Amino acid sequence: MAFYKWTMGKSYSIDDIQQINMKVTEKEKGLFKMSKFKDPLYFEEGFFYLVKAIQKLQSTITDRPVLIAISGPSGAGKTTLANKILDFFSKATSLSMDNYLDTSKHVIDENFDDYRLVDFDLLKKNLKELIEGKETKTPLYDFRKSGRYAYETTKCKAGGIVLLEGIYALHDQIRQFFDFRIFISGGVHYDLVKRIARDISRTGQTPKESFQQISETVYPMYKAFVEPTIKYAHLKILNRFNPFAALLNPTYTLKTTEKVTEEAILKVLGLDEKYKPKYTQYNDIYIRPPSDIESDEESNSDNNSDSNSENQENNEKKNEKNEKNEKNEKKKEKNTEKKEIKNKKNDKLQVKKKKLNRYNSFGGRKSSFVKDYIRVRNNISSGTYEVQFSQILQQDDFIITPTLDFEVSVKILSGLLSLGYHIDATIKRKLKRFSNGEITIDVDTFVQMKNITYVQIKGKKRETVQEIGNLLGLEGKYVRKSYIELYFDYTEEKIKTRELKKIKKKKKN
Repeated sequence: MAFYKWTMGKSYSIDDIQQINMKVTEKEKGLFKMSKFKDPLYFEEGFFYLVKAIQKLQSTITDRPVLIAISGPSGAGKTTLANKILDFFSKATSLSMDNYLDTSKHVIDENFDDYRLVDFDLLKKNLKELIEGKETKTPLYDFRKSGRYAYETTKCKAGGIVLLEGIYALHDQIRQFFDFRIFISGGVHYDLVKRIARDISRTGQTPKESFQQISETVYPMYKAFVEPTIKYAHLKILNRFNPFAALLNPTYTLKTTEKVTEEAILKVLGLDEKYKPKYTQYNDIYIRPPSDIESDEESNSDNNSDSNSENQENNEKKNEKNEKNEKNEKKKEKNTEKKEIKNKKNDKLQVKKKKLNRYNSFGGRKSSFVKDYIRVRNNISSGTYEVQFSQILQQDDFIITPTLDFEVSVKILSGLLSLGYHIDATIKRKLKRFSNGEITIDVDTFVQMKNITYVQIKGKKRETVQEIGNLLGLEGKYVRKSYIELYFDYTEEKIKTRELKKIKKKKKN
């Protein structure tokens, strides 16, 4: 787990960990500061230590409620985390920043994620009154009507908890109110899909409309104004949930390179000899999400910024003590310079090692490092584009792909690239499809891979897919990798062969 990276192999009890991470110090009268966790935690572990942190704060702050802020991108799980805290603590009140939208202000290009639309004045008034133990009138917002429709009375007594969740919960206008600050993310890829699913149910938008809004307004605002606030969080949580299973039933796929005749396919599917398969040509463009708070480089930069402020006071005291002895001070400075040079060298070596692990020695990407992709499918025949969110799961001979697919405009691809997505591969496919409504059999030919042909048996019922495969005599002859993994394996081998040929030529010469 990420949490144990910084322990450097030492074993700590829960009490030790609490003492390390949960020191509460009084900055000014009535304002408290809690130590930060140095690494992102996964959801379950993060929730455990969040509860411990709140309990620690409650034992220290007794004359007012404890204020907790939960920030992160749309769809990351902020509301889920807030609801878990409400279930755990009986004296807890939750505020959603969604309710503080003020659409009486000018909305530019339907960008409802613009922080300038947040009614910070009312939010600060509500927070101040809750801190003072007073009743306060908090707003309610209707997303379908795009407007504030009512107010409700909210109060929280001393010893209770006030939660604020929203993408701008760590904004500089309100950050100072909170005793403990959390940043939660599922990674951009997950957050994107979860946001689309939420918008469909909450605002009545179609997936296409939601995706377009996200690519043009939501994520540009996130990258510019939300992501930079990660450094102010005491605790970073990675919510690696799987939203796909909740959207649609998974498709079970068996894949093989064995030759299967059309007659055999028609027979097992119960189709007439006059049946005409569907012919299509695709360009499958695989784009990889930008890095999120899990990335080592970002995590390290956050750790440095966290530790700098915490170690500043100690460094000043050490400098004062060493002023009397200039010679020793110079020696120490030289030693620290040497250590810094060594550390920089070690950091560079670590980065190189990670790159070597991710890529083979000839520069190709390894299929073992394939994670989650968004596949933008360009149907060459019709000229249309389709976004396909999918997460590849492998079990026995099956490739299991819960998916959410919908048609988009070509602008979406450029929009994703502007958000930091990367094109990792473009695969040209010629497809011949047979289907009886329950089972689909695709005969796929890959142009770049020497026209290698794969036969895919796909369906919603695992047993039926297995039975069709057995009838075709394919048992024990299945390929267990996705197309993107197979493509990377092929290109890796191709690069390796090419480089070896170059080496042989050099030796001959």
